[in-house]
Amino acid sequence: MKTTKVFFIRLVLSTILIVLLLNFKGLTAEVISNSASNNVLLALGEERLSQVEKALVYNRQGLNFWQRGRIQDAISIWQLEKEIYQEQNLKRQEVNTVLKIASAYTTLGQLELANFHLKQILPEAEGESDLKGRIWEQLANVANRNGNLNEAISYYQKSLTYKQSLPTLNNLVSSLKERSFRWQLLAQNSPKREKARYKAKIALDELERQKYLEEALVIAETKANSSVVKTLIEWAKYKPLSQAQLEKGRNILNELPPSRTKVFLAIEWAKIERDRVIWFKKARDTASKLKDKTVLSYPLLELALIYEKREPKRAIAYATEAAVYASSSANNKVLYRSLWTIARYERVAGRNAAAIENYRLAIASLGNYYKQTRSIGAEERLDFANLTEPLYREALQLILEEKNLSQERLFLALEIFNRLQLAQLQQFFGDDCFFVELREKDKTNILLNNNAVSLTSIILENQTHLILQLPDGQLIHRRATIDKNNLIRQATQWHQILETPDNWKFYDKARQMYDLLLRPFESEIDKIDPQSIIFVHDGILRNIPMSALYDGEKFVAQKWASITSTGLDSRYRTVAKSSEARKDEMIAFGLDLQIGDWQPLGGVSQEITEAISIVGGKKVLNDNFTTGAFARELNGNYSIVHLATHAYFGGTAENSFVLAYNSPLYTSSIEKALLPQYNLLVLSACKTALSSDRSALGLAGLGLRNGIDSIGSLWRIQDEEQIELIESFYSGIEKTGVSKAIALQQAQITQIERDAHPSKWAALVLMQN
Repeated sequence: MKTTKVFFIRLVLSTILIVLLLNFKGLTAEVISNSASNNVLLALGEERLSQVEKALVYNRQGLNFWQRGRIQDAISIWQLEKEIYQEQNLKRQEVNTVLKIASAYTTLGQLELANFHLKQILPEAEGESDLKGRIWEQLANVANRNGNLNEAISYYQKSLTYKQSLPTLNNLVSSLKERSFRWQLLAQNSPKREKARYKAKIALDELERQKYLEEALVIAETKANSSVVKTLIEWAKYKPLSQAQLEKGRNILNELPPSRTKVFLAIEWAKIERDRVIWFKKARDTASKLKDKTVLSYPLLELALIYEKREPKRAIAYATEAAVYASSSANNKVLYRSLWTIARYERVAGRNAAAIENYRLAIASLGNYYKQTRSIGAEERLDFANLTEPLYREALQLILEEKNLSQERLFLALEIFNRLQLAQLQQFFGDDCFFVELREKDKTNILLNNNAVSLTSIILENQTHLILQLPDGQLIHRRATIDKNNLIRQATQWHQILETPDNWKFYDKARQMYDLLLRPFESEIDKIDPQSIIFVHDGILRNIPMSALYDGEKFVAQKWASITSTGLDSRYRTVAKSSEARKDEMIAFGLDLQIGDWQPLGGVSQEITEAISIVGGKKVLNDNFTTGAFARELNGNYSIVHLATHAYFGGTAENSFVLAYNSPLYTSSIEKALLPQYNLLVLSACKTALSSDRSALGLAGLGLRNGIDSIGSLWRIQDEEQIELIESFYSGIEKTGVSKAIALQQAQITQIERDAHPSKWAALVLMQN
């Protein structure tokens, strides 16, 4: 009797524990089948019951760790819970525990482990619609984190066929939103024929989003949990919430137990409320209870930003506190924005030295943030110019507007500008796969060895700043009194004239650009008499050829070799180096057929034949030039890759491509195929988007990411002149042994001496890093 009584008491206590756990955040509602939990317990022996109790305790401990951000500890505890259910042959409970473990691995970014666990339990859920729906939702979460949006959307939709779930609908809406941002990114600076297609996809995704949001709202009417709040936040972006909806969201948020989820929901909810401060403070108070420094830094930053204009001293206190917590938890996303806020405050207060130091630290933290994230979201890439780029521009303006700039300050300006270019390249490619270093301050040996000077332009709203570096390392700074809008207008007009062979009005514009960029340094450059000028340009200036600048008597090409550089790699390739001891050979790909709307390129076959007759190698033409053939052929023993086909560089890597016979070769495919042995990539028929100040930077970045010099064209050259220019260039590097820069310069001079229009010789630019 005593044993039976003890068993009964333990059974009651276990049942109460189960009920409590089933109501804890809704996260353990499936630990025991809700309809049969009592039957399961009654069927268990005393020993098995003890084990299940232990599993339930592990579950609760894991949830506590999860809510406090200790994800790895949660996984360890849940693994113990899973082992118990496995031993007791409680399959449904085991599947539910694995779902929690997989979710934790997804949160940590350990996606292969998450995928492995989910694929293991998928067969176990056969016949269980509810479990099937949850597994497919988790697989969608993994695909989402991996960046496979189409797959994620498909999996969310599949999940909904098994189970109508508010979290799944919310995640599907978010994924459709992110895909819409990607379509917008692709539409930016794409060729006209592509832009309409992307806009149609954006419209379809928008309709889908609204449809699923409306479904979510119906479900939300009967629920009261965090997913309801998320749905209401998203719906508020379409239509103002009703008073009843606002009250419901507020009540749910107030009743939620302290958690990371509650903090971030309160921050988002604040943005749809009239009095944002209240909700930011509630988020702060919740984070304080959690004693989670990472999470606490977010509402503190929001409070700093909202008080910045109304109460600057309070704002700076919040920003400083946010920076302390963010720094201690390596939360660089909050850290850079907090330091940026402090920098703005110091700048307004007139404490420029303190402001510059905080700008410098903010920029360094932003760089660390990109390293942490590895991939950059489409929304952030879309709005980089408005959200992030101003950080660099503000710092540069503050430094360069100082009177009597010291050499140290000028070096700092160059460092910040180089970091801006690195960030722009990361936005172009969408990741942080740039294993480059910023150049050392002292480039004396580099420039002396190359008989070169370097010229950097930095375009700010009201002025353009020019910094010349001499071979002895000295920096000379000049201010050009032209604002950004007028510079863009002037450069665009000149570019359009240069592209037009029968327009001989280019002389005046070419001279204007020379007066702007080089005339201020003419005496210093003439004293040195360098062989080359290395141009590290900003914005629109990247898209125009420096070789075509005109001093009133000569073009720049007749005076110096022009090299375009990003300024990012710590090693300059030797400008004056001759060809390697072994004979260079090329693999040349060409396409002279009409493909879709792309017109045939008549001189491609002759261009490649002439080049190979000089350099040696192999040619792959027309229907043999497929994307697969490109990857296969680049495994050969060549040092030059020559591409004579339509190519287009837009504003991102995703809309920049080289046209092969069967499909476009996007930059990611080119990167994967290029090998370290190559020392030159030539894209002889490419075109950069003048509307994007990052298209030419992306063209340079393709070579930079592979450690390869590249030659690209800023516009399409006529066939006959193209063939002559390419033939002359390869003859220079192969027969006379001059550097690539000098070989290209000599080829240009030959055309100039024939009185050729710059449209025929200025488009090709050499890019070295």
